[in-house]
Amino acid sequence: MKLLADGTFLRYSSLRPVYSLNILGYPHFSGDGDALRIFTLYDRKRNRTFDKEYITIAFFELAKSHVETENQRHWMSYFKTGEAPEGAPEYIKKAAWVIEMANLTQEERDVIDQIERAEEIYKNTIYSAQIEGERIGVAKGKIEGERIGEANGKIEERLAIARNMLNNNRPVDMIVEDTGLTIDEIRKLVH
Repeated sequence: MKLLADGTFLRYSSLRPVYSLNILGYPHFSGDGDALRIFTLYDRKRNRTFDKEYITIAFFELAKSHVETENQRHWMSYFKTGEAPEGAPEYIKKAAWVIEMANLTQEERDVIDQIERAEEIYKNTIYSAQIEGERIGVAKGKIEGERIGEANGKIEERLAIARNMLNNNRPVDMIVEDTGLTIDEIRKLVH
């Protein structure tokens, strides 16, 4: 709606195109084999049509076979079989789906709604679990990193003590006992 200067709304501020498609299972218009007829509004008194096609009324006669385009052929096939044919454009497939949904019983719609709700709950649950898993993983990684850092720091500290003891000519068995290092780790310090 359009807002006017006085603060009121103009409810009928614009025209939008309206389309009417009438599917006929019998030949209605005589004279040719054209399956599709399209009409627009015409003012008989002034002998004029609308400048724009605000209202278009079409008749698709399934009993006639002549269509002008491949898309019309796809529509014809859909109207006759109820299924979008192979190679049909996406908008025809979407229209077929919308029509199928519109023709469901209330019970069928309720079941589909329940399934869609369950799928959304499942997706949200998986997403929440992923977020929580990432949060826990980051926290565990931080703790493990700190533990490893502390352990590495302690090893470096013990190696420094062992070097100092070696420099002071302490016996290897005493260095092993005081630092908790293995004989092989102490030998590596010597070489």
